[in-house]
Amino acid sequence: ERSCRGVSRVTQELIAVLYVARGIDMLWMFEGAGSEAVKAGHLVLAVGVVGVMRYSPKVLETYDADCDTVPHAFMLVPPFILALVFHKLLLFGELLHAFSWYLEAIVLIPQFVLLYRRQKYESWVLLLTMLHGTEALLAGVPIMYNWHESQLKEPYDLLASVMQATVYLGGFLMLLWRHIESKPVLNDSADKLAFETEKVYDASAFEFSEEQKPPPA
Repeated sequence: ERSCRGVSRVTQELIAVLYVARGIDMLWMFEGAGSEAVKAGHLVLAVGVVGVMRYSPKVLETYDADCDTVPHAFMLVPPFILALVFHKLLLFGELLHAFSWYLEAIVLIPQFVLLYRRQKYESWVLLLTMLHGTEALLAGVPIMYNWHESQLKEPYDLLASVMQATVYLGGFLMLLWRHIESKPVLNDSADKLAFETEKVYDASAFEFSEEQKPPPA
């Protein structure tokens, strides 16, 4: 059964935008067969997921539109402004690459919001979110590990990596708190045993007889 319950289409569309911005330089620059294959694979997969979620009738029926309400502009405008202001770039491709770096830092926010609102979701959805977040975190580990050097050479990339780690860990802590909060707790308002009090018994309906004692020997 095809289902996208618990999957944020906003996040998937942002991921597609991210990989388009990151892979558009393939049109005029060749960085090697391996790098080009990875970029193309990410791009095709991201666009394919969005296409299925938008145009497959069976999948579209299971989409949680009422929970996936984070505006696209809210997610796209800040990264573009950061890339435009903090990076003194003249090349369009480099500007888009910086934009994709900032967008990747916050791309999971709609997914976490949807899971928080929905409360109940399949385990594979949580696993998919963890895999994507872990992949992004691993990409930023070298920058955060060499934070002193990165602070001098690429301070805004370091800031994006820190933001990404904060969103990722904060999102899972939020889901954990929601899970703990939704568990039933024993209190004074818990269900109690119900005793039948409305039924009244009439004593005249019962017959009582004295026990006869045996005659003395």
